[in-house]
Amino acid sequence: TLAPKPAPAPTMVTGKVAMSVSDPATFVEDPEMQAAAKASIAEMAGVQESFIDVTLEVVSRRLGGSPRRLSNGTVQVSYTITIPADAEDGAEAIAGRAETAISSAEAGAVTAVFQHKIADSGRDYTVEVTEVSQPAVVSQPVVVEPAASDMSGGVAERGPVSLLVAGLGLAGAASMARG
Repeated sequence: TLAPKPAPAPTMVTGKVAMSVSDPATFVEDPEMQAAAKASIAEMAGVQESFIDVTLEVVSRRLGGSPRRLSNGTVQVSYTITIPADAEDGAEAIAGRAETAISSAEAGAVTAVFQHKIADSGRDYTVEVTEVSQPAVVSQPVVVEPAASDMSGGVAERGPVSLLVAGLGLAGAASMARG
């Protein structure tokens, strides 16, 4: 019997946004900022928030000149947009539109989106987007296992170790023939 055909794999868009943030350590630990970053990426890419995972990380700090001023630093937002293979408009098409939208986004416009989402959360952080990386589209490969009827007693039946041993044997024989 043939194994059931595996479901198509999702398509992913990955990238990073770097921004200067007031109080970066508190910012990255704030669950509301995780949600604001997710909402900002969704708006920027034109996809559902449920497709997005984000990770916030402090990558550098600059100390303020005054003891009362919080330190500023750079926060990197790494995102993965996972579009299900069975998405209504097609995963590849949605990923292509998201990649185009993010690629053409200017730092000032992305800053405005983040500031709006942060304000909606009721928090008071100052942010300025300094870089939006070129997004990458990744389609997950689907590994199809051969059906039992495809096994004819050859290398496929014995597995990769037999192939490696057979290959080493051929290499050894070729070396001995030259030597």
